[in-house]
Amino acid sequence: MRKGLVILILLFIPTLVFASKCDEVKHQEYIAYASKVTYDNSFSKSNNRFTVTLYNVIDGLKIKYNNRYYEKNNDDTVTIGYVAEGTTMRIEIYGEENCDIAGVIYINQLYYNPFYGGSECSGYENKIRSCTAQFTTTKVTKETLDIAKSNYDNTIVQEEKKEEVKKPEVKTIDKITEFMLNWGIKALLLIITSIISITYYNSKFRKIKHGI
Repeated sequence: MRKGLVILILLFIPTLVFASKCDEVKHQEYIAYASKVTYDNSFSKSNNRFTVTLYNVIDGLKIKYNNRYYEKNNDDTVTIGYVAEGTTMRIEIYGEENCDIAGVIYINQLYYNPFYGGSECSGYENKIRSCTAQFTTTKVTKETLDIAKSNYDNTIVQEEKKEEVKKPEVKTIDKITEFMLNWGIKALLLIITSIISITYYNSKFRKIKHGI
């Protein structure tokens, strides 16, 4: 009896080993198909949950999320519903053969902001993060919104200090040059005027003296 059982097990071992072997060629095909799977993400305000719809899930591909396999619809779509806000989703795509994962889709679900566009955010649009987007990376509550508004209202705006314009340092040679230009010209004009006046009056005086 024992000998017959051993023989029966040995007969089934090749079949089991063969069945568990992955067809690498087929697996590469599934990887190519998995890369073409896209998704759409929608949110329902009534239950505060997201619904993910996968497209191009052709025959031969299987979708697994959160340890559960999802059946595809007739239009080659798969729907994953009732996903909570802030959930980090890892959606795995498999082929029919006994192979590794053919593809993975990661989705980081955001949080719905109930105050966006409402009276609580009036006057704070584009001023605080809690009022600038309908979906946020962190949950916006009444408490966090009030804190953000208070911080904004009490922000101290410091006046920018005007930099003093330093006057260029005047060198000694520059001072002398400036002095010569300012007073040298005046002195030269005075000398020329004096020479002309003296010459004129000397000539006038000689004429008077000689009775001319």
